[in-house]
Amino acid sequence: MCAEDPDQYKQYSKTFNKMIEQCLQKNPADRPTAKQLLKHEFFKKAKDRSYIAKHLVLKFQERKAMEEKLANRRKLTHMRSIRVIDDE
Repeated sequence: MCAEDPDQYKQYSKTFNKMIEQCLQKNPADRPTAKQLLKHEFFKKAKDRSYIAKHLVLKFQERKAMEEKLANRRKLTHMRSIRVIDDE
């Protein structure tokens, strides 16, 4: 894939990057069909729906906990700034 930052896609697997590269061919005739894509190694190695759903829920819960923690920190920082202003 062509990118301004070559490291931009390192977080993704080589298999995924190859599949995306095939899909982004300029000439539509050079792109794989849906049937061909379903036979691609990326999809063959994909986990089943229950695995994906379970991990999505876990990631959502982790993110929600992190957001709550950040919100509490902001609230505490705000309360401290109010206290400083009141003391002046």
